[in-house]
Amino acid sequence: MALPGAPIAGAPAWPPTGRTGHPTQAQTYRENAGRRTAVTSAHRPKRPQWDCEACGKDWPCDPAREELAQETGGGTTLAILMWTHLEDFALDTGSGSLAGAFDRFIAWTRSVQR
Repeated sequence: MALPGAPIAGAPAWPPTGRTGHPTQAQTYRENAGRRTAVTSAHRPKRPQWDCEACGKDWPCDPAREELAQETGGGTTLAILMWTHLEDFALDTGSGSLAGAFDRFIAWTRSVQR
């Protein structure tokens, strides 16, 4: 019987470290999510300001939200995608206030139905 917290033989390390030179799953998802958003929509974020390139409003603007919801099918997939964008937004804004960032990036995804 293994001790609590002891590694399980043959189980992958957690969190993934990417020490093998391969990207972690989160890195791969973020890269793919960024490509998918940038390729399919004129309403994409202009970084590091995070304004919409097409309409100049805070991104995600209403047209971007509609396109992202349609593209992902909504639900958990949309929420995860938007969480990756929230992380990038936080990195780009540095030590500034993130007040309202949750509502801007995540909260609206709950109202999107599959």
